[in-house]
Amino acid sequence: MFAICNLSTIPLRFESSDRSEIVSQVLFGEHFDVVEELKQWRKIRLQFDNYEGWVDSKQFQPISEFSYNTLSNEAIILNADLIDYISAPNNTLLPIPLGASISFLNHPEINVACFEFDGTKTSGVKDKSQLITTAFLYLNAPYLWGGKTPFGIDCSGFTQMVY
Repeated sequence: MFAICNLSTIPLRFESSDRSEIVSQVLFGEHFDVVEELKQWRKIRLQFDNYEGWVDSKQFQPISEFSYNTLSNEAIILNADLIDYISAPNNTLLPIPLGASISFLNHPEINVACFEFDGTKTSGVKDKSQLITTAFLYLNAPYLWGGKTPFGIDCSGFTQMVY
């Protein structure tokens, strides 16, 4: 089974329990492979970095293997603002953090909720001079074990998001 994160962030847990520590976060638009299934939990492997952990089975949208492969072979397009909003069904707004993947929005077979994004996008390899600028976007972000957003971040999440 393959899936995509259709929420702002999903906690990625070490074990299949709400009490388990958060080891990372799955950001909006990240796609993954479900490698194990329990009643309420799914063990996933993120496509971007092969990181594995457990997520609640209600916190993602299933996609086809074709859609997974399509996204895996395309250039990643990311939200470039500290925080921005995706227009969701029923005229609601969903906040998405810096680094959220918006690559799937151009694929109606994946974007079944008809999300729309009008914010600043970034893609491709950037010049090294941009590292400092990107790093400063996380200045004053609180420490959060496993965090990857300006709302809470740890050292490995900081390194991954800046690079």
